Formats: sequence, C-alpha cells, structure tokens
Amino acid sequence: MGGGAARVTQALMRALAAADAPACAAILFDSVQGRGRLAYEPAQVEAWAPSPLDPAVFTAAIAGGYGLGALRDGRLIGFILCGRDGRLDCFYVESAAAGQGIGAALLAAFEDEMRARDMPALTTQASLLLQPMLERRGWRNLGEEIVTRNGVGLARFVMEKRLGPAAATIAAQAGHALDPATGAVAPPIQPATTFARDFDYALKGPYLYARYGGPTDGLAEAIIAKLEGARGAKSFPSGLAAIAAILDLLPAGAHIVAPRAMYYAAKAWMRRQEAMGRLCLSEYDNSDLASLERAVAARTTHLIWAETPANPSWEVTDLAGASAIAKGAGALLGVDGTCAPPVTTRALDWGADLVMHSATKYLNGHSDVTAGVVSTRDASLLEGLEAIRRATSAPLAAFEAWLLVRGMRTLEARFRRQSASAMELAHWLADQDGVERVLFPGLPSHPGHELAARQMRGGFGAMISFIVEGGLAAAKQVATACKVFIPATSLGSVESLIEHRKPVEGPSSLVPDGLLRLSVGLEDVEDLRADLAQALAGLAGRRGPAQEV
Repeated sequence: MGGGAARVTQALMRALAAADAPACAAILFDSVQGRGRLAYEPAQVEAWAPSPLDPAVFTAAIAGGYGLGALRDGRLIGFILCGRDGRLDCFYVESAAAGQGIGAALLAAFEDEMRARDMPALTTQASLLLQPMLERRGWRNLGEEIVTRNGVGLARFVMEKRLGPAAATIAAQAGHALDPATGAVAPPIQPATTFARDFDYALKGPYLYARYGGPTDGLAEAIIAKLEGARGAKSFPSGLAAIAAILDLLPAGAHIVAPRAMYYAAKAWMRRQEAMGRLCLSEYDNSDLASLERAVAARTTHLIWAETPANPSWEVTDLAGASAIAKGAGALLGVDGTCAPPVTTRALDWGADLVMHSATKYLNGHSDVTAGVVSTRDASLLEGLEAIRRATSAPLAAFEAWLLVRGMRTLEARFRRQSASAMELAHWLADQDGVERVLFPGLPSHPGHELAARQMRGGFGAMISFIVEGGLAAAKQVATACKVFIPATSLGSVESLIEHRKPVEGPSSLVPDGLLRLSVGLEDVEDLRADLAQALAGLAGRRGPAQEV
C-alpha cells in the first residue's frame, strides 16, 4: 500500500505485512468484544468474534488483497483489509483508540490509496456501528441484510462508495477525449504515418512514426487502461498477435502452464512454439487449482495462462487462487479476458500481471475490427511489450483503432443488455426437449456459478453453449435452420451468432460433437427465443413420432 508513510491524526499509516496478522486478530477481537456490545446482543458478539481468532486467516487476507494499518508509538491500533475486487472485508480500531479520529483518518488514507490504484468503487457489509461513519464520508446505503456468523444472524448494511468515474462513464465519453483543436466530442482519426520536428529537431509531440504507434491507437489504449485500472495498455492487430507478444516476453525454453480448455488457436500457437523448442507447455484443468499447482510444481514455471470463462465450455478459473500460485512459484499470471471484459471483470484486481483481450469481440462489438490489447500495471512488462511491438512493426492501424474507440463507447450498455438476454435464453434452453446440457456461468446449475458471481460483477456475458441430442448431424441441422441467429464465427457483437464449434476446431478438439455456441446480441429476446424454438423443433423429426402409451 504505497511506499511511504505520513503522520495523520497522531497515527502513522503504512501497508500491512504478514507479520501484522496476530495484531489484526487481536484488534478485531478487542473492538468487537468491547464496542460491538453497544449494538449487538452478547450471543451475536460471541459469534462475530469468538476466542481465539486464527491469525492465519489474516495472513491469507493480507497476501491476497490490500491492507492499511494505523500505528501509534510503533504499535498497530487499527487496520483495513480489502479484497482485490474492492470489497472492504475488515475495518477495526482498538477500543482504547475509539473516538479519536483514527478510524476516519485510516479510511481517508485507504480511499486515497485505492484511487491511486484506479479502483473504481469500494463496497462493504457495514455493521450497525460502522454504517453512520461511512455515510458521513459519502458512502451510499444500498439496504440492510442479515449475514450469518457461526450460525448466528447479524444485521449489516450493504454500502458502496465510488472513487472515480464508473466504467460506463469512461467508455461512453472515450475517457473524456475532446478534440483540443475543434472541441469535437467525437474523437477524430489521425492516419498520419510520420510526425514533424521543430526548429531544434525535437519531435513536436510524443509520436515519431506510425510503426511505433500514433494518436488514435494511443487513445484506444488509454481508454482500455482506464477501464482495467492498468498502468498502460498496448494494442496489436489481433488477439492472437497480442498473445504472441506476451509469449515473446519469456526467456527461451520457458515453462508455460495453460488450461486444457481455451481458445484453440492460442493453444495451437503455444504447441507450435513448443515443437520448435522455444517453450515447454504443461496443461491443467481450468477450474481445478490443485491441478494447476501440480503442473506448476513439475518444473520452474515462467507463465501461468488462464482463460475465464473458457471458450466454449465457459469453465471458470479462480483468478485470486491462480495469482497466489503464480506468486509462490515466481511466475507471471496472464489472463485471456476476452469473454469477461473490464466492465464485468478486471483481472488485474484479482492478481493478474497481464490481461489480454481480443478487442475484435466485446470491446469493439460491431464485427468490423480485428484487434488485440494487453494491459498491465508493471512498468517493465509494459516496456517489454512496447519493444516487441516496435521490433515486429505490430501496432494497431489508425482506422481500426478509431473503430475500436467508437465501439467501446457503448461497451457497458451492450454488455449489460446482452447479459440479460443471455440469462433469459439460458434458462429457457435448459427446459427444452432435445437439449442435453446448457453451459452458461449465470445458471446456478453451472459448476463455476458462485465463483463467476464473485469475479463477474457486471454480468455473466452473452456467451451460451448447449449440447443437442444427435451429435454432429443434429447440431449442424439446428445451426443452419436458424433464421435470426447468423451461423458465423466470433462473439460479443451487436448481432446474434450461432456456431457449430467442433467442425471449426477440428477432429482433435475436446469440444463435444453436438455443442452449439451462441453469442447473444442486441435483438429482441423474444425473436431470438422463437428462432431457437423453430430450429430445435426440427430435431423432433429426427427422434421419430411420439409413441402412445
């Protein structure tokens, strides 16, 4: 939590360390057992803070999130712990320091730190004692709920505070990019390939030559970096080009651990690099952290690659867990976030070192751009990506960058509408004859639903896969019978698409023969439902007439 410390309200603020865990446990116990009795019954207090509290819980929380402590005379007297998703989990000041402004100062310093990290908002379940203080500091009360601790119910208030513009605002205003020359509210395109120097032969601006990037792709990168909470972002001509650049950051012979279920072209590229002796590839089960740990432990690992939700099975990977494994092994964590754009998941908040998007998909959303982007909070990784892009002459061209900026202005609205329509269709599909299984992380029946609900805070997305009875032939029949869904590859755009995935990936693919992948667009959901209904009705003839009983 920042490198320095400042004296505020007779307390020194500094980042929490693992060694602070026992003191945190003691402060929580003291605060709840003391002041907690002012608002809660004795049985509730005992359930909230039983003795003894395990310091290991705090050690894990400090390692997996953000923590700030208040010290007086070298001793910890208060602390805040926050998850990577902006959820404030602990905020306690010891009873002896209550009423002295320590809590207010600690919270103010913590909010400033989170703003510096581009955290868009903070949330918490505030106790009856904390709720008034948070309201005084501008937190919104979203309603009361009952949480259970050790079998006892406790009243809490769900509260939120925005620390900066919401993702919808950043995207809609293109990062508030107004043309300085004309005041135009729509960002212009700048197609120049070279940029002038002044009378001292110094560049007049930050750009030299289009091969190294220009103003229009620079704007697209700035918007994406703001959405991700990143130090910076680098754009490329495609998602696969962006992945290739990430792999180029690694030393020769690097060990990569990648999920079994992932974008097939990226896996093919990794296997090609392995065949040429440039890297060593191991695989793990997407939703199984134990499998990931085993693969990482097999040899020195340089990169863990995750894709969540994973195309086209939509398995969900625990990013915080994967990050802990990566850090323990001294490896980078790279995430393909194509199917969970930053309006729903900011992978960097969950511990990723690099997050890649095929910007062709949700970010652009209009099926008229091929692009990729990589974001990071690490200055050295950003410099490495820039060096690779310069060396390979692989920036995003100005027109494509301009289209990407245009598309991102509606990203949040599109994603929210698409997620809602996909949820309706997934529930409907689950009840249809001829459908063996529906794969959608928004369904409670999905094995990764609870994890997805934590990581995908803005919706579960537009992507549904379902498996029809009858295998290859039946799936092809349904795909070609659709009249509103367009049989085509890609995802995340305004029009709805249906794809029979197995023929696309080839016979070696793990995808079931009868799997159909839907990308739900912006059409009326009733039109989409009716289209699927008439396409599925054709399967009844394949199964033969109903038998009387």
